[in-house]
Formats: sequence, structure tokens, C-alpha cells
Amino acid sequence: MSNTKSKITLIALTILIVSVPSMIACGFIPFAYRFWLFSFIAVFLVLICFTQGIGIKKLGLRFDNLRQSLIWNTIALLLVLAFIFAIFAENIFQRQEKEFFNHFYLIYVLLIVPVQEFIFRGFVFAELDKAGIKGQAAQIIISAILFSYVHIIYRNPIFLVATFLLGIIWGITYNRHPNIIGTMASHAIIGIISFYLGIV
Repeated sequence: MSNTKSKITLIALTILIVSVPSMIACGFIPFAYRFWLFSFIAVFLVLICFTQGIGIKKLGLRFDNLRQSLIWNTIALLLVLAFIFAIFAENIFQRQEKEFFNHFYLIYVLLIVPVQEFIFRGFVFAELDKAGIKGQAAQIIISAILFSYVHIIYRNPIFLVATFLLGIIWGITYNRHPNIIGTMASHAIIGIISFYLGIV
């Protein structure tokens, strides 16, 4: 029964993760509501975790493997940053001038990144495991596809590819050492630098 409930939860999550960004990308939901909608989805998923008895350790909020997670995420971070700076130095992408609202970076680090990591690493991996999808490659790829698809709201195919590859990298590090604190740190630093350089 638990396996069936987890499969239903995964299907519902997939529908939610596909429909909300699709409606934002098509203009049915205003782009400005994106942060609050995904925060609402995260709260909804926390309630699901509570009702299904999924503990915070299973969701990757733990300290027993934090050191290993930080080491692997730092290695991934350095490789990704080297790539980002190489792209920036070669002027491969045109710098995007964007106006960020006051406190954007603070909201990004304290709300957006934790919500994304909770959903796409913690929750998705836990639910895939409960649904009987235990293959590492399958879990990593499914998580990366869902993570990437959320970014369709930016209407940038290169960004979709980049977020898919980042989803693979963070999926690998999370799969190796399930800890969302490490992936949050890596995600926040890469995001802030990408925004600052105008790559995103």
C-alpha cells in the first residue's frame, strides 16, 4: 500500500511541477507569483511528509554526513564555477541585465534554494525510494528532469540544459551523501554568482 501511495504522490508531484511552471511560462499565472507558488508547494509537501511519517533525516536534513556532503559539493562547486567563469571570460553568452528587487539575494538564499533542494533532492529522492524506484541513475535523472523543468518559466533553452546538468551534479552528490545542507550551499553560491555575472 505504501508503495502505491508513493507512486500516486510522485504522479501528483510531477503533475504539479509540470503544470505550475507551464502556466507561468504561458502567462496564465503571473511570473511575479513564482516564488510564492513554489513556497506553497513546499509547504504542501512538508504536510505530505508529516502525514506519511517521512522524517527529516530521510529528507536529507541531517548532520551525520554533513562533512562528506560539503566536501563532495565543494568539488562539484569548484568544477561548475570554473566552467561558469570560462563561459563568462569568453563572452559565449550575452550578459543579461536584470533588475533584481531589494533583498533578492537574501530571499534566494533563505527561501528559494532551500525550497528547491527540499523538493528536488530531499522529497523526490525519498518518494522515489518509497515507490520502489531505487536505481541510482533513475533517481538522479528523474530528479534532474523535474528540477530543470521548473526553470521553463525563464523561457531559455540553454538555461534548461544548464539546470538539467546541475540537477545531475547535485543528484549525484546527494545520492552519494544524502544531505540537502551541502547541496543548498553549492546551489546558493552557483546561483548568486550566475545572477551577479548576468549569465542567468
